[in-house]
Amino acid sequence: MTARRNYNLTWQLDEAELLAEFITQFYGRDVPIPEEVVLPLDIEGTVPLAEWLTERRGRKVRVLVPQRGERMRLVELANRNAKEVWQERGSRDEARRRVLDEIKQRLLLQRLPQRMECFDVSTIQGQATVASMAVVLDGEPAPAEYRHYRIKTVVGSDDYAALQEVLQRRLLRGREANDLPDFILIDGGKGQLGILTLVLDELNLAGAIDVAGMAKSRVKANVRGRAVERSEERFFLAGRKNPVILRRGSAALFLLERLRDEAHRFAITHHRKVRSKNQLQSSLNDIPGVGAKRQRALLKHFGSLKRVKAASLAELQAMPGLPASIAGQVYRYFHPVD
Repeated sequence: MTARRNYNLTWQLDEAELLAEFITQFYGRDVPIPEEVVLPLDIEGTVPLAEWLTERRGRKVRVLVPQRGERMRLVELANRNAKEVWQERGSRDEARRRVLDEIKQRLLLQRLPQRMECFDVSTIQGQATVASMAVVLDGEPAPAEYRHYRIKTVVGSDDYAALQEVLQRRLLRGREANDLPDFILIDGGKGQLGILTLVLDELNLAGAIDVAGMAKSRVKANVRGRAVERSEERFFLAGRKNPVILRRGSAALFLLERLRDEAHRFAITHHRKVRSKNQLQSSLNDIPGVGAKRQRALLKHFGSLKRVKAASLAELQAMPGLPASIAGQVYRYFHPVD
């Protein structure tokens, strides 16, 4: 055996139809086609399938359904491998289910948190405030479900107001589309959790979604100011004064920490992009005669703002579509001494 690949398929056809459809899709891609394709059961259209594979390969291909011998032993081996993968997948699913059950029990949730969402706000001195949503589905991160949010209604540095705006937008859309999470984890303590419960009350969703706030661990210091111990992560629940502490090193704590860290990472990454774009635009915006269209043209032609700054007057004048007077404006802006 030189390779092994496993595919989990939604079972909507009988075995023969499923196998025929899978072979067509698999070999319809840019993959090597062998001299022989050995199948575990007979399918309709074996001859046309062999002809199609022969045409794609450029040499003869046989499609076989062995009943004995070495090829039959290969089929049995493939079946055993498939069964092992299925059993391993079942074990992983069961392990994830146990983790979700532990989160439900420890955080006093009303329902199993199959879809968990975490929100984080990122800003530096009130500039380019953005927020992010990270998602865990059935105990696994789901990057395709992550979302970025540009803050639209908040001016200046007000993380609470920014968080309130994002939660309102997400939950309004979810209510209209019947696409609400089972559980929302907020990166923060009682203050952030209060904002979340307020939004849920306003939208008549209180009780429909479980919530918790995850406060970062604190470092305890001795009299000399040196860190000596890091406290546990604390989970604040609505209507409960004291936080819940999950067992350090537990799978439940690890999953919630990972969800929180993903939301933070996603927000920070997007914030850097937005800030960089704003800085880029602000440089070119200050040049008379250079609007958004010419900014894009300059960046496309030279490749980056750094190269625009370093361009000589002759290089700017040689750019197609850029008037000589504007080329001079750009050059003088970046080379005032010259």
